[in-house]
Amino acid sequence: MTDFSPAMLRWYYSQAARSDGRDWFVMPPSGQLYSYPGAMPDETQAAYRDLMDHYAQVMDTTGSVHWEWVLQWQRAYDTYFPRFTDPSRSGVTSFFMNQVPWMFPIVGPAYHIFGEGDNSVVAFKPAFNWAPGVSSAGKTYTPQECADHINKFDLGSVQYIYVLGYTDPQDVFDMVDLLDEHVEIVSHEELAS
Repeated sequence: MTDFSPAMLRWYYSQAARSDGRDWFVMPPSGQLYSYPGAMPDETQAAYRDLMDHYAQVMDTTGSVHWEWVLQWQRAYDTYFPRFTDPSRSGVTSFFMNQVPWMFPIVGPAYHIFGEGDNSVVAFKPAFNWAPGVSSAGKTYTPQECADHINKFDLGSVQYIYVLGYTDPQDVFDMVDLLDEHVEIVSHEELAS
């Protein structure tokens, strides 16, 4: 949208400005391009990292959804995410991972931290994918079932839910209204800090 429809992007940002800071933007799957960066050769990964940072600055965000094929995560952990810890760059500091195909869970902890201090980057795996009524895309929970599931997360845990784009926003609002008091919804920047 930054290149092909900047007017539409400005409209989204103007709508978000009315939300009193409750709306946030992250870049779409794998950021600047629907791709699988763990599968890219080293030179392409380096150039792609630069594009990611550029578009993060254009969009005024530090977060990006990140897709990889089921067996590519280790290469992404070893070669791609560490590229974002270089102190000479600024841009993406948090990634929200999702697996292709999504039915297979990402193995490992809820999140990975790369680097240290101000140069760190965090990659989060989803607790689950949520797509009410669309069994081919994720859990088909009703808003009540989704809230019940989230309310059972361990206290103090850091989680994110991958909500599919065609989910009715009202389902999300209804689910949030059903969360227990101990559950806190935070921005991607707060989650990564």
